[in-house]
Amino acid sequence: MSGDTSQPSGSGRLAWIAERKLLVGIVAAVVIAAVVVTVVLWPRPEDDKVVAAAVTRDPVPTGPLVTSIPADCGVRERTMDELVSGGQYRELIHNPDSQNCTWDSGSGARIFGGGSRDLEIDVSKDHEDAGPRSEWMAAAFQTFDMKLDAVAEAPDDRQIGPVRPVSGLGDEAVVWHALDFTGPVYPGKKPEGEPEKATTTVLFRQGNVVVQVAYGGVDYTPHGSGVVPETEGGPPDEAALRAGAFLAARDVAAGMGLRVSGKVAVTADAGRKLARVPDACDLLPDAVAERLAPDADPEEEDSYLVDSGEATATGGCDWDFDLVAEVAAFPDSRRGSGERVAIRRYLELHAEARGFIREDEDDEAYFRALTRPGEQAYVSWTKDSSVTTEVVFRTRNVLVRVTVRDSEDSENSARSRPGAVRDAYDAAVAAARSFDG
Repeated sequence: MSGDTSQPSGSGRLAWIAERKLLVGIVAAVVIAAVVVTVVLWPRPEDDKVVAAAVTRDPVPTGPLVTSIPADCGVRERTMDELVSGGQYRELIHNPDSQNCTWDSGSGARIFGGGSRDLEIDVSKDHEDAGPRSEWMAAAFQTFDMKLDAVAEAPDDRQIGPVRPVSGLGDEAVVWHALDFTGPVYPGKKPEGEPEKATTTVLFRQGNVVVQVAYGGVDYTPHGSGVVPETEGGPPDEAALRAGAFLAARDVAAGMGLRVSGKVAVTADAGRKLARVPDACDLLPDAVAERLAPDADPEEEDSYLVDSGEATATGGCDWDFDLVAEVAAFPDSRRGSGERVAIRRYLELHAEARGFIREDEDDEAYFRALTRPGEQAYVSWTKDSSVTTEVVFRTRNVLVRVTVRDSEDSENSARSRPGAVRDAYDAAVAAARSFDG
């Protein structure tokens, strides 16, 4: 009958109407049930604060991972001709994980006048068989820091200018300029002697690779007459050396297949700071702490958020193991503004946590990048002898980590993963509200 669209008359018509009403009722019930099921299975993102804050695409790069270093450190022949005319090439180190390439123009300029130039490039990469991806990234961060820390260990006759950030090159890059004097240089005093040689150094990291490019030289001016006149050396123009170092750095990056921006340039590093950084035990309101760690008294403890001496206003607070809050404020330093150093430390923590989650084979780990709290944030959940949920976030020059733990004898031992993630996230949001500025 369902295929017949005609309407019968008499008693047959009444039966036809009843059947149609029943069919409409069944269809309506199915539609309503489907809507209900849809609402239950697919909640709107704004109904879950953590889902609403989650980033669909992780903003922290995972690579690229360089597996080989090209010959001549990737520097093109025309670049060598431009920067070190007639230069002699020496390759000091060449193995699968590092390469050192140097060029110098010899001693002709010292004798007859003109410019003497030298170019040194050092490439370091963590080998692809060295361990998990997170370890490759961590090693590159450490190599970058080690080379940057070495800037402060200058010879007695060298004066080093400020380390400045660079855009358009790698995941992070800096540049500095140094002058070598004919006499000693003492901190806080005018250098003795005259400046002779100048060197501009670019340091950048991308993925698992760290590259350092040093381009310098001396400009010699002849004096007097004679077959071999005397010459007096002086430093070349800083802008010209910087442009040359940028050119060589672009070659190295392109030679390894790394992305290269259309323009490499020095950028400002204003470094915003928070006006007030609360103590760790003041990060969380009493109501939040009581809900997550009932009847627990806060106790100050050491923070493992950063290495000792790396930041100021560091500290941790423990509410009977169930809840921990840590804070670290970074000052301006040789590595750059406090904000830039905080960003670098956040990236290290982010990459490490993400790498651990991706290497987990038992589905007992969880990681999400977040848009809030702060300017950079992530949440991680791991299950081992206890369940640990962490939210780490950065605001300006300050890092905060909130940790919620569920042990077998904990008040929260029965808490689900979504519940633990929400609790840690709510606590981190409360901590972010404790800042001024």
